[in-house]
Amino acid sequence: MGRSMRWMGVLLLFLGLASLACQTLLGGGEEANENTNVASPTEEAVQVIPPTKTVQPPAEATQPPATAAGPAQSLNLSDPGLYDAPPALTANQIDLLFQYERQNDDGSTTSGQVTGTGGRVVQPPALSLVFNAEGSANFVSGNTFTIVQSEGVEYFVLPTGNCVADESQQRLQGFGVLLDTGGILSGEAPLLEAGVLVNGVLADRYALSTANVNFSHPTAGDITEIEQGSIAVARDGGYVVQVVLDGRGTSALLAGDAVTEGDIYYELNFTPTAESLAIAIPAGCPGASEIESEFPVLEDASQVTAVSGILTYQSNRPFDEIVAFYQEEMAAAGWATANEFIDEPIASFLFTKDGRQVQISVVEDAASDAFIVAIVEQ
Repeated sequence: MGRSMRWMGVLLLFLGLASLACQTLLGGGEEANENTNVASPTEEAVQVIPPTKTVQPPAEATQPPATAAGPAQSLNLSDPGLYDAPPALTANQIDLLFQYERQNDDGSTTSGQVTGTGGRVVQPPALSLVFNAEGSANFVSGNTFTIVQSEGVEYFVLPTGNCVADESQQRLQGFGVLLDTGGILSGEAPLLEAGVLVNGVLADRYALSTANVNFSHPTAGDITEIEQGSIAVARDGGYVVQVVLDGRGTSALLAGDAVTEGDIYYELNFTPTAESLAIAIPAGCPGASEIESEFPVLEDASQVTAVSGILTYQSNRPFDEIVAFYQEEMAAAGWATANEFIDEPIASFLFTKDGRQVQISVVEDAASDAFIVAIVEQ
């Protein structure tokens, strides 16, 4: 299954968000996303624990009382509404288990797993997920990756311990963050079990198989087969409460090897809670609107980014006013102008002071009437 787990968002989160953020912080080729702040590492390294080699199957469901409304005989996996959160839910816990194991030619075993725990609150919208990699699994530069969404800001505590705060993208959509809206699963799933209690919810369980995989989807290349699989959907509300997949495939995330096939098991559980969950901003994470810079910044700054010596922001001030602001403020701070280019809507300045150099650029934002200011110390 490997990258097929992207249909749940796992590799979207790990190999997309984590890798992009790690590359940005560690000097990779990706540029920083706008509106991002980074705090220095504040956490100790996480000890790697050997993975559990024997996967425990889901506990037997207890038969609940019968209801008047019967189950549908099949489930349309292509329906995007299947992955929406029901408005009646106050909050839900989230638990994830993602495992890989293979027997090597020399008799050794390669095994790795990722576990995820957290929760989601409907109002005000908030989300918290902590992922741990064990065994052969890794997140490029560490073993723990934390995601928190609170007050319109997404916080990513990277495996390095750095914290990135981002208010510009809002990629995490709460309930559906680990569920498919990308089309890798499609078609009809037949009813497997009716009226079972799953995570405290009366649900109907539908069978998933390799036939439900859309192999034309670009993320389906690592799937070999789904030997057993199911998706449990709440009878009241029609939302997903559990997904289980057991099969064969490859996984660079879990095995450190994107080629060799192994056994893969995936289980995702959503458990509704009667009371709201307390979700706090991770320790050491700055607010995304905080600007920590020794260089002058306009008062109307928004969409702020602060990553590895680079600060960018957006301003609605007129072009001439922005240019004059930096000419005056940098001179007042003792910076000399070594070079400048001004041709509206573009301006670029090179300032020097005590052997240091800083480049300040102003460009028009093509998507709005605002200007983007970038401050880069060289």
